[in-house]
Amino acid sequence: MQRKNIINETIIVISVFIVGVCIAMHFMHSNKTKPFFYQGMFAPAVMIACGHGFGIDKAGSVPALRKFLQLKTQHFSCDQLRPNTQLQTHVLAHAWYYMMYATGIVWAITGVSWPAVDYLLAILFAISLCVSYGLYRLGMGRVLAFIGVLLFALAYNHLSYLKDLRDYSKAPFLLAAIFIIAVMVVKQLSMRSLMLLALAIGVIAGLGYGFRPDALIIIPPAIVTILLFLPQNSWKKIPRNCLLVGIMLASFLVVAAPVFNTFKNKNTGSCQWHFATLGLATPFTKSLKLKPSLYDWGYQFDDAMVSVMVNTYGNRVMHLSSVGYCTHNYDLASGKEYLQIVKTFPADIIVRAYASIKKLLVERYRIFAKSHENSTRVHYHHLLNPDLVLMPILLLSVAAVSLRIAFFMLLGLLYFFGYPAVQFDLRHFFYLLCLYWWPIGFFISQGVKRFGYRQQRNDTVLKIRTFLQKPGIASIPLKRMALFAGVTVTLLIVPLWLARHYQQQQLSKIIHAYLSAPSKKLVYTTKMLANQHKLAYQFAWSQTVLPTTTTPDEQAEAAQMLKLTFAGSQCRGLQIPFTIKYHYHMLSFNFTRQLTATVPARGKPWTIYFVPVYFARGYAYPQSLILNADQKQCLTKIQIVNKENFYPLWLTLSVPSNWQQHKLYQRLS
Repeated sequence: MQRKNIINETIIVISVFIVGVCIAMHFMHSNKTKPFFYQGMFAPAVMIACGHGFGIDKAGSVPALRKFLQLKTQHFSCDQLRPNTQLQTHVLAHAWYYMMYATGIVWAITGVSWPAVDYLLAILFAISLCVSYGLYRLGMGRVLAFIGVLLFALAYNHLSYLKDLRDYSKAPFLLAAIFIIAVMVVKQLSMRSLMLLALAIGVIAGLGYGFRPDALIIIPPAIVTILLFLPQNSWKKIPRNCLLVGIMLASFLVVAAPVFNTFKNKNTGSCQWHFATLGLATPFTKSLKLKPSLYDWGYQFDDAMVSVMVNTYGNRVMHLSSVGYCTHNYDLASGKEYLQIVKTFPADIIVRAYASIKKLLVERYRIFAKSHENSTRVHYHHLLNPDLVLMPILLLSVAAVSLRIAFFMLLGLLYFFGYPAVQFDLRHFFYLLCLYWWPIGFFISQGVKRFGYRQQRNDTVLKIRTFLQKPGIASIPLKRMALFAGVTVTLLIVPLWLARHYQQQQLSKIIHAYLSAPSKKLVYTTKMLANQHKLAYQFAWSQTVLPTTTTPDEQAEAAQMLKLTFAGSQCRGLQIPFTIKYHYHMLSFNFTRQLTATVPARGKPWTIYFVPVYFARGYAYPQSLILNADQKQCLTKIQIVNKENFYPLWLTLSVPSNWQQHKLYQRLS
């Protein structure tokens, strides 16, 4: 019987793989969208395909290869390379080491062309479906699992990233690791099997890290699972669990070693903190639907903006003479700045994770897309995600049978649905769509089994199924469910409450530091803007903070903190919009921003706005402040803060006279 089941499952998995390849190829051929996944960095993949190994031509790319990498041509012939080509290391491409090799192997078989990348994507897509079938089979029968796979395969938010090799490639690795972790929890396995699975997690994470750094997120939950949630855990099992963690980490480090070699070069960094800092920008706060407080950390989702912020932080706080971009020093500066933000704003970090979980469980999502010749028109099937109701019921049902598995599922849900808050964009969590239908399939499966046959399997999943089939409320172990519910509520509420209390105190200290910092008047001239009824205060930087021989355009990457005072009894209750306008030479360095100062209607009528402004040598500098002409009487002072001994973390901060009555943390809407 067991052999027959293995054969049946193998046939289904092979079928799923074939169906996945067919769906992927049909979608990519019918969707005419031109993908962009930094094709200009794929020179090492070309060299691999042409039999030269990993690297780039020392003598520089031949014209035909440059055109290919710039997407001016779709095909390239290895005959066009120079004879006796000598290679040098491509440091940045090493971060995608295994992606380059996978692409190079495909090109070695099919010939070097961008359309051939579709074959690699189809394989990755099919593997994702096969792994999702395994995840479904942990909670339901074959038919429902196959239906779940089809729903996942046809989900628009899944297919929409299929043509993006860089972002899609992580999906099969993350799903495979999640599946193995789940198997280790719900199955009674021998020590040999556990060791092999721990080894597999490390290898998968290492390979995935060579495609996309996101694969690193699987390591923390794998360690926690092995230490706390394996069956028959006890104090006596600690050596076993530590051994398994060691095997996993060792295999990961060995497989990921070619990627880590990239960072031996001091001129190269991982840029991981850069991406995390990007995720704190105001656009993500809005997409998470959070109610902001009096401050923000950054207002643009823009690499150039964050780069200038990190460089100036490194200069001001760490006294680094050279920071650069994605260098070792850049990692040091961005890491210190980000961790300082986390330390100062722990409540916001927690609530952003909660907002991410809420969005993924509650938001409506797109299911199917119909491709047309020239465009992809989306057919919106806006459905309220049933997991909002089913997930708590599922967790309580599992808790009634096994608290161990219930807490494993709870922590897994909080982690995988919460971590996208680091940079809340669909490309970081689209693969989680496969988990949306799991609770539905699980409960349908239990309903069918209540009136149908019962498999005789001695494992944890069968115990849960058997429990759910028992008639009568008397059979439900309410104490375990109540314990689980109580611990869950405590786990969600108490840390947030403590973090908010701490953050309120921290922000109060910061505001006092900002208000008490010495400042001086910024020299400016005023000019009416024609036909706009607006007044421009044009900054004279060279007369205030720059050497007299330096123009703002020549100023090295630096920052100043503007202190703007809006006051006056005639301004009570007014909202005063204003713009900090930048002069820029490249569009990506347009740091112009619009803000609104609100003067309290009661109490003292003043609000002080602190706005950091940035100089990027040769690219941009703050040029002027623009205000409605009929509100000019409300802007009473334009000053710059003395940077000496000023608080190291620079925020855009609005301080009304009644700021102590405000909640100094972000909240769920």
